[in-house]
Amino acid sequence: MADRKRILIIDDNFEIALFLRTTLEIIWPSHEVINVPSGEEGLLEVRRGRPDVVILDLKLPGIDGLEFIDKVERLAPDAPIIVITGERSPELHQRVRARGVAGFFLKPLHVDDISGAVRQLLEGGPAPGDGGEPPRPLSPPIVRRLSALRVDTGADYVMLVDFHGRCLAADGQPGDLNTARLAPLLAATLAHSAELAQVLRAPQPFTISYQAGSRYDLYAASVGAGYVIALLFDAHHGRGKIGAVWLYARRAIKELLALLGTEPPAPAPAPAPPAAAPAPAVRAVREPPRATPEPPAPAAEPAPAAEPEPPGATYSPAEIDAFWDSVLGEEEGDAGPGFSGLSFQEARARGLIPPDFDPS
Repeated sequence: MADRKRILIIDDNFEIALFLRTTLEIIWPSHEVINVPSGEEGLLEVRRGRPDVVILDLKLPGIDGLEFIDKVERLAPDAPIIVITGERSPELHQRVRARGVAGFFLKPLHVDDISGAVRQLLEGGPAPGDGGEPPRPLSPPIVRRLSALRVDTGADYVMLVDFHGRCLAADGQPGDLNTARLAPLLAATLAHSAELAQVLRAPQPFTISYQAGSRYDLYAASVGAGYVIALLFDAHHGRGKIGAVWLYARRAIKELLALLGTEPPAPAPAPAPPAAAPAPAVRAVREPPRATPEPPAPAAEPAPAAEPEPPGATYSPAEIDAFWDSVLGEEEGDAGPGFSGLSFQEARARGLIPPDFDPS
């Protein structure tokens, strides 16, 4: 592509490099985003082809960021460089700015700052702090629905993230979790979810994920083709709730799709059947008399009525939780002393297994 551009990220911190690359690939999927962990490898990429934007960490193994800037000045003097660093030294900042870099940001990084600076260099868009592309304003019912979901599930924190990795609304307390890093990682799952829905010819994507952590457990699900909803639980209290979490999440997603205006289009009404052609006129014909009327056939005995099947059992979310807590306990012996298991037939009778499930 003639307008395909190259963005080079140089940072030896794997998590930060992944965060930056994921964010930029979401915003500009048609551009080439490369990340390397050292200045030497960065110089090789510059020799391979002039990058349109370089995002450079100052503290690197081998040559540092300042030396890299000096070398790039000779190789590609017009390549714009955005510097990122965790160093707070005023003297270092002055040395960096004296080299005429295109941008300078302190860690921890903010998505809007970095994306705004890159957008300005690639597209001539607004500079960071001038607004950029504002997130879509959310109506109070959406915020209230997120709050209700957190209460229903007992989550510590619920957040709604858009395709650009921006947290649009949240409820609860995330503790010491860095939600600015979490949001773009959640958004990165959307691209594959939307593609998968297209392959499966689904009206809307629906991808769910679960990640266990040492302090927090994360449940996430796509909301249509442009949003992700995430729920955080304390790792010691949120496990064993898989059944209830997805039950409440699916209800919330259905309502959020309507509130966000992203419901799948209603199927078009089936075309009306063509009007039947009028039957041709039939000339009356005298019917010849029958010799002997036939005796009426004996009435067939009515078939015995089928016995109604017993209605399937229904369970509240609390009962579903109790079942999965006992069957899928995180640790051995978690089921409790009174649990002896269910047979396949008992599970099907209780509605825990779909009636059309074939175990063979």
